[in-house]
Amino acid sequence: MQKLPGISGRVIKQYIEKNSINESEQSYLLAEAEEKMNEIAETIRRDTGLDKPWRLKDFMIVFGRDQNDYGQLGIERLLPIDFERAKVFDPQNPHSIELGQGL
Repeated sequence: MQKLPGISGRVIKQYIEKNSINESEQSYLLAEAEEKMNEIAETIRRDTGLDKPWRLKDFMIVFGRDQNDYGQLGIERLLPIDFERAKVFDPQNPHSIELGQGL
């Protein structure tokens, strides 16, 4: 088994502090993470029929810099790693998607 790339969503707060990421970049990253989490949740619901309460801690986060002149730090991809609480998807009662723990 090989190690997944990126950092765990469980340690995102420490990563932000350790790398001195300013507030505007933090806001951008969190908005981007929430958008990607929504996309992943919808894809998993549609393709597998599973749902769960998604939190940022349930993902590995791969960061990257935009290829423009500004080099904005962004999220290259999110890799879901925790399906423990997954249940059959009920469109009448979908689970929440939150940034959650540590932020």
